[in-house]
Amino acid sequence: MSIDTRISYNDLSFIIGSFEKRSTNGRYSPNKKLITVADVNPNTIAHEIGHYLDHKWAEEYFGGTIDRYLTDVIEVRFQTLPEGHKEWAMKFREFVHGNLVGKSDIWSEYTQQPREVFARFIDRFTQWTTGRKNLGDLSRRDDSFSESDFLTWVRLLQEKSYVDAKYPLRKNKD
Repeated sequence: MSIDTRISYNDLSFIIGSFEKRSTNGRYSPNKKLITVADVNPNTIAHEIGHYLDHKWAEEYFGGTIDRYLTDVIEVRFQTLPEGHKEWAMKFREFVHGNLVGKSDIWSEYTQQPREVFARFIDRFTQWTTGRKNLGDLSRRDDSFSESDFLTWVRLLQEKSYVDAKYPLRKNKD
């Protein structure tokens, strides 16, 4: 779904069907690396993949199976990363916190959380790349992401691919 720059999704699983929370169409469970969706709605799937990527990169950079997201990590923790990865992580944080959050829907405290803003951005990004419109996602908000944001994200994905290839991280055995 538009995000294929050498990112492996081999640890991600899906369940399609109803689940206990009726106010949303999907959920990402970080401890299981599982996306559960009520139906095959591309908007919901893209949103949940946003959560998956945010979580995947936090685990990649800070080890083990953690219930944290890269959008949650404060800059001080980036100091422990190898230089190329540290620079990318700080750019990612600045992109989300310094750019996307300021363009997010202010409907509630929940909708302004960086991890939620990023997940909604991924949904909008996939819409932009495929030229499709929103297909009725109940979580649709009035974010004001722009084409410039999408192009910046493409560049960040390209940089992540480069950094991963040039400076491979040791896989954690946790």
